[in-house]
Amino acid sequence: MEQQPNYYQDPNQQQNYYPQQPPQMTWESVINDHIAKTRGWMMFMGVFFIIYAALVTIFSFGVGVIVAWIPFILGLFLINGANRAKSFLMTGSQSDLADYHKQLKNFFLTSGILMIVSLALMVIAIIIALAVGLNYSNMNFSRGFNF
Repeated sequence: MEQQPNYYQDPNQQQNYYPQQPPQMTWESVINDHIAKTRGWMMFMGVFFIIYAALVTIFSFGVGVIVAWIPFILGLFLINGANRAKSFLMTGSQSDLADYHKQLKNFFLTSGILMIVSLALMVIAIIIALAVGLNYSNMNFSRGFNF
């Protein structure tokens, strides 16, 4: 019969109360690590935006292309950024890092402008809905619509 290893510590054995320090990470390695971890998600979201734009266009029989170009452009920004991140991680080129950040800036700038426009349109729609609702609130609809 084979002897099992003893995984319990001997109480008489001296213990090291000072754990080993982890290796020091430089700023470059931290940044590279973050870029490497976000690159895959950027590619996934970019492909998702492009597929979403294609599906909107297909299922609306081409009419959706009026608004489908927005997620298509956002998807291109993300895919280009992910490709620049990959190139930066492979070569360490500062121009690739700058292009990566430029693509991210374009994505967030476009998303922010769309958010502001959407909020403004919502406020306008609420004002119109309230105006129309208050205008028709004193009408008696039990006899039908008599204008």
